[in-house]
Amino acid sequence: MKVQFARLKPFFILAGIFSVCLSFSIVMWAMHSFGLRRTFVYKSTASDSLCIETRYLSSDSAEGKIQNYIDELILGSISERCQNIFPKGTTLLSCFERNGELYVDFSDDLIRNADPKSTNFSEAFALFCNNIQRNFPKLQKIYIFINGTEAYKQ
Repeated sequence: MKVQFARLKPFFILAGIFSVCLSFSIVMWAMHSFGLRRTFVYKSTASDSLCIETRYLSSDSAEGKIQNYIDELILGSISERCQNIFPKGTTLLSCFERNGELYVDFSDDLIRNADPKSTNFSEAFALFCNNIQRNFPKLQKIYIFINGTEAYKQ
C-alpha cells in the first residue's frame, strides 16, 4: 500500500508566508516605543485660562528626561492661542536633580527680553513649576536661578 501526501496549493503557501510576516510586524510594532507622554500647560492669549498640550518626547535623550522636557517647555506652545511661559530667546544653561530637588539655571535673556509692563515673573515661575511637578511628581522642590543667582524658590 502506497501512502500519498496531499499537495499544498500555492494559495496556502502564500497565506502562511503572509501570516508569518504579519505576526512579525505586529510584534515589532508593539515593541516600538513612541516616547514618553508629557503634558505642557500654557496660559491662553485670549483669557486667563490654561491650555494643555500633550506631546511624546524621546525617552533616551542624551541630556536627560527633565532637561529635554524643559527645553521643549521653553520653546513654547504648538498652538498660536497660547503664550510662552518665558520670553523668546530664553535658554537653559544647566539643570540637575539631587535628592528630589531640581536646580534650574536660565540665561539672563529671561529678564532682558521680557516686557516689564506685562510680564509677571512670579506667575511664570509658578506655571513653570506646575509643569515640572505635573510630569515629574517625585521632585519636591524646584530652585530657579538666572545666570547663577537664585530667582525663585518653591
